Amino acid sequence: MWNKQGKANFDIATVIILIVIGIVAWNSGLLGLGKPQTQVQPNGQESVDSVIKVVGGTCAQGTTLTNTLRRRYTEASASGENTTVFANGARLAIVGGGGGTTTVQSGTGGQELDLYVAEDLSTTYYTQHAKGKITECTAAASTGEDKYFKLVKDSSPGGEGITYSDAPAKLILIADTAVTIDITNDGQSNAQSGTNELTGENLSIGTGGTGSVTLGFKVPYNTGWGAIGGNILACQYPSAVYDSANPIIFTVGGKVLESADVSVPSQRFVLIQNNNTVKTWKFPGIDGRLTPTIPGSAIIRASSNNDPQSILDRFNCTTFDTDYYQKQTGEFVVDIVNRDTNADLGGANTLFDFVIATE
Repeated sequence: MWNKQGKANFDIATVIILIVIGIVAWNSGLLGLGKPQTQVQPNGQESVDSVIKVVGGTCAQGTTLTNTLRRRYTEASASGENTTVFANGARLAIVGGGGGTTTVQSGTGGQELDLYVAEDLSTTYYTQHAKGKITECTAAASTGEDKYFKLVKDSSPGGEGITYSDAPAKLILIADTAVTIDITNDGQSNAQSGTNELTGENLSIGTGGTGSVTLGFKVPYNTGWGAIGGNILACQYPSAVYDSANPIIFTVGGKVLESADVSVPSQRFVLIQNNNTVKTWKFPGIDGRLTPTIPGSAIIRASSNNDPQSILDRFNCTTFDTDYYQKQTGEFVVDIVNRDTNADLGGANTLFDFVIATE
């Protein structure tokens, strides 16, 4: 049993223990109010934890961005080509070629920049899209500095484009001389040039039969051809005369061309017959210096009820290049025609035409 005196003795002992615990906690800083515990360094000195440390301070500075452009392969200046600058998704300025400038924000708090080089409907160079940010605070920078800006491969309806690894300032010259095409009728004595279907140098295909031609595409030296997103090959033909499933099969560079889900405006082709159809394929881009001649072929299949033998039974084919243009909504896209106006692109657009005729 506890007597009154024992109870009192217990209360006093409890109080003493609590006081001791409180003193230890105070000196250890466990209560958040007591003396902070110091740490001893290897040299015997104590570190001070009360020092305030600032980490990762932001930086933003106005930077003069200069437009620098050079033609690919030769370092001739492309001084006549502008660069359209978007900052954080909004159009900022169109900067003149050959040293034009605009002011952007650099540093960790700077702007995300999109550069559309030669966007102003150039007929000499392909538009290029470069993207990046001037990461350090600096008073001056250039559109051609690849440490800041990298070329963007935007989605395109065409074939595979030409791949370059150097700085975005290097523009690709559009072919300024005609692309030549050699067409030879496989296994037949006559050959056609691809443009002279009225001379009788045509492909003979019987009812339900198949004929083929060898194609040779020769690209001018030092030029690009479908550099951004490849090309689109489109052919018009009388649908009732040829095989409904596979009227024609193209190969380029040993690869069968894929169908392209692209509608080419009707004004691109002269209407030959009321039952004509236009079919499209993805055609690759070609670098004239790296691949001056690319081999191809076309296999044509007649329907089981027709013997193609008329001038009207020919295939009229055209290749359209891809390039950037700005839609009325302000969005930049890669395509073969301006879907808003049906106007040509800034590029050469129609790079070559050829005809596969029958007799």
